[in-house]
Amino acid sequence: MSQFRSALGRRAAGGDKPLWIPLPVYIIERMFEHVRLPVPGECATAELVELMAAHSRAESAHAQRKLAVAAELFRRREAEDAAAGAWTSQLGEFVPAEVGVGLTISKGVASTFVSVGQVLDGRLPATKAAFARGELDYSRVRVIVKRTAHIAQALIAEVERRILAAALKPGRELVRGRLANAIDRIIIALDPDGARERRTRAEADRGVQIRPDGDGMCSLWGALTGVSGRVVDERLRQMANGVCGSDPRSMAQRRADGLTALALGVDRLACTCTDPARVPRRRRQNRRC
Repeated sequence: MSQFRSALGRRAAGGDKPLWIPLPVYIIERMFEHVRLPVPGECATAELVELMAAHSRAESAHAQRKLAVAAELFRRREAEDAAAGAWTSQLGEFVPAEVGVGLTISKGVASTFVSVGQVLDGRLPATKAAFARGELDYSRVRVIVKRTAHIAQALIAEVERRILAAALKPGRELVRGRLANAIDRIIIALDPDGARERRTRAEADRGVQIRPDGDGMCSLWGALTGVSGRVVDERLRQMANGVCGSDPRSMAQRRADGLTALALGVDRLACTCTDPARVPRRRRQNRRC
């Protein structure tokens, strides 16, 4: 511990100012001393799932502390930048880069860490407490943060209370997708006018983006209305199922090829099978090869 403190002292005193201060291994290990979980070999088979759950709770608790550190770093950098006379738009602008380098993650992911940590410290204290107790994992915390981003400050406490009551109901804890749906229902019930406004804004932000990737591939990302998304999903499902059983492609591959076919103005997906005789006659009659 003295090694860590002395390094901090050099930085504060304006010495060599190390950019990153490596923590001794024993300091990291001491963070987990209170967990005291058995190793898998010491557990009966019936206890292994509970052991995994215990590790997951401990992991969530430490994740909350990591986000709290990121938020604290932003607060300090923001104060330093303000004291140095930086523009308001520049306050703390390099924090995501610092966090990204320190955690070996992208700047975008680091920026999300910082923003989620800030929201937990400010608008969602009860969610932060549940996260710190390991009752919520990071993925569900992100859902809560995202879904409540535009809730008025006057309503956020009650919205949060109802969300946690639904998410943490004993024996009926909600997974990520169901949690998102539950949050939407809670918000509509408490703030119907606001929900309509947010839906209008969300529909205005709809769009599709295509970005080139490596190995001759590209990534496609889109935001559609719920109705449009269901229409596209059903059409791709129909096209993917419109080939015979000997088609060697997976469902995911057929859906991707179906999207390309739609873009080319083709309403059916060509079958790529090489042995139609393997398919029962009744299926050959109903499907196109």
